[in-house]
Amino acid sequence: MTLQEAQGDTDNYVFFKEEHCINPVIGLDVAKEVSQVQAFLDKRKPYRKSFSVLHNLEELNNIFLVFLKEIETLTGKKPSVAIWNAIKS
Repeated sequence: MTLQEAQGDTDNYVFFKEEHCINPVIGLDVAKEVSQVQAFLDKRKPYRKSFSVLHNLEELNNIFLVFLKEIETLTGKKPSVAIWNAIKS
């Protein structure tokens, strides 16, 4: 899907103007069985490499929540979480 196509798809995407972005932010790209995770401490500056998380309690608790707390400890702020749902019903 191109950006132009996604802009009309308000059920799955939220677009922020640059001045409204909140940092730090964790992007969570949700798919059927696995999600991709990428954090940004500041705009356009990714923190570490993106990684995958399976949709089960073990991985969500032991990987995603630990990563979320790592970002909070590093920055002193609770990160916002931006969720993209690529699943079509």
